[in-house]
Amino acid sequence: MNVLVIREFEDFSRMLIAGDATVINCPTIRTSQKEDVLDLEDKLKRLDSFDGIFLTSRKAAEIFRKKHREYNLRFGGRVYVFGKRGFNVLKNEGFDLYGDAAAGTVQEMLDAIAPAELANKRFLIICGENALPTVVDHLSPIATVERTVVYRTEAMLVGPALREKVMALAKRGEIALACFFSPSGAASFLSQFGAGFLCGTKVAVIGKTTAEYFARANIRVDLISEKPDAADLANAVLKFQRYRSLTAAAH
Repeated sequence: MNVLVIREFEDFSRMLIAGDATVINCPTIRTSQKEDVLDLEDKLKRLDSFDGIFLTSRKAAEIFRKKHREYNLRFGGRVYVFGKRGFNVLKNEGFDLYGDAAAGTVQEMLDAIAPAELANKRFLIICGENALPTVVDHLSPIATVERTVVYRTEAMLVGPALREKVMALAKRGEIALACFFSPSGAASFLSQFGAGFLCGTKVAVIGKTTAEYFARANIRVDLISEKPDAADLANAVLKFQRYRSLTAAAH
C-alpha cells in the first residue's frame, strides 16, 4: 500500500514502513527559528517572574530547551506542553511538566486544567507566527499573559522529480492514503496539487484541528487519529491497510 505522508521522514514514516506500508514523503512546509529572538531572551532574563510557561508545539519546546540550557536557567514553575512530541523534548530536563495525553486540541488541554491553578498568575506563552490565540484567549480573563513568537512556518515547494512521481502514482490510482499533520501543511499541499488530487485518495489527518481545516475546505476526511499523536495515526493507517487487504482477499 502506497501512503503519501505530507511531512519529512521521521518516526511516523518508520512506523508505517515497519507495518509493511510503502511511504512517499512529501513535505510542504518548513519551520525555522526566527533570526531575532531578543524578545524571548529578554523574557528569559526575568523567567522567575512567571508562574508557568505554555508551549503548544515541538518547535517551541525545542527552542525553549535550547535557550534554557544556553542561559543555564532553573525554572521552578510549571511548564504546560501540548502534544506528545513537545512533551518528549522536555521530559528529561527536570521541569515540572504538565501534558494531557487525552487532549485532542489545545483547548481540551486548557479545559482539563483547574481554573484555580491558573487564576491570578503570570504566564509566558512561547509559540510560532501562525499559532492560534487559543491560550491567550483562555488565560487573559483570569491571569496575566505575555507572548513571544520564536519561529515561523513557511510553505515549501515540492521538487519537480517528487511532484512528477506523486502525480504519476495518483493518476494510476496507486496512492491509498494521504496523511496530513497540520492545517498549514495541508494548505501548502492543496495550493500546489489542487483539491482534485484527493478525489481518488483517502485522507488521514492527525487530530481535530487538521480535520476542521479540511471540513472548512469541504474535503472529506476518512481517518482521524483520536489523539494528536503520530503513533495513534500510524496505528489507524495500518488498521486501514489490514482491512483493505482482507477485503481484497475476500474478493
